[in-house]
Parts: sequence; structure tokens; C-alpha cells
Amino acid sequence: GANSLISTLWSVNDESTKQIMINFYDNLEEGMTKDKALQQAKIKYIEDSSTNTSSQPMYWAGFVAYGDMKALDFGGLFGRW
Repeated sequence: GANSLISTLWSVNDESTKQIMINFYDNLEEGMTKDKALQQAKIKYIEDSSTNTSSQPMYWAGFVAYGDMKALDFGGLFGRW
């Protein structure tokens, strides 16, 4: 029983997925709620996109968050995931 889930609505490019998830987990470590962490990861991906093509919604808009959006408490135990 997961309390929350990040999923995609369609198949998303591997490289954009990698960048978004790295930023998502960095944001979670900073104490953001899950929905805010995902939103900010998408924004950073768009800002960092090297081409107009890779900033198109098909590369980032498919990610959605479901369930409990509370911030995670890492308790400083894990360092960088």
C-alpha cells in the first residue's frame, strides 16, 4: 500500500524522465510537498531544455502525482537518495 504515486499518462522520453526525477527527488529532500516537488522539477526541466523541441509538453506534462502529497521526512539518515 503506497500512500502516494508518481505516474505518467503516456510513454515519456527516457532522458527527460531521468532529469525530472533527479530534480523531483532533490526537491523532496529540500522538504517540498510531493506535488510542489514535481511541479518545480517540471519547471526546471523546461528552463534547462537545450532545444525548443525538448521543452515541448510531450516530454514533461505526462507526469502526475496521486495520493498523499505531504512532504517526506528523510530525517537526515539517507543523505542524497
